[in-house]
Amino acid sequence: MAGLLIKELMIRGDLDRCLIVAPGGLVEQWQDELFEKFGVKFEILTRQMIDAELNGNVFTAHPLLIARMDVLSRDEDLQRQLERSDWDLIVVDEARRMSAHYFGQEKKTTKRYELGLALGRIC
Repeated sequence: MAGLLIKELMIRGDLDRCLIVAPGGLVEQWQDELFEKFGVKFEILTRQMIDAELNGNVFTAHPLLIARMDVLSRDEDLQRQLERSDWDLIVVDEARRMSAHYFGQEKKTTKRYELGLALGRIC
């Protein structure tokens, strides 16, 4: 369903920049299926890509990107870069992994939960 939406928005000219956030084991599957079924080529965010970025923000240089959820949630520098980027659409696969929980009356958040909040602010 997400692939259909992405392709339709691209055809209409309403989507230039799309970020997909997925669990690590699913990023290659996302990349393969988006290309095979919809002809859309996404890049997977890698450490080499981050290190090679000359302008200091890997997210502004790559308009169609798939990122591992845990890589983004654990790397504060990447989160700062992400906050300085702009996206037409962000898709989160298995967003339930970004949940918080309560211990008594106190809400306990996780790094994944905080990432979800940040993604909501930038898109």
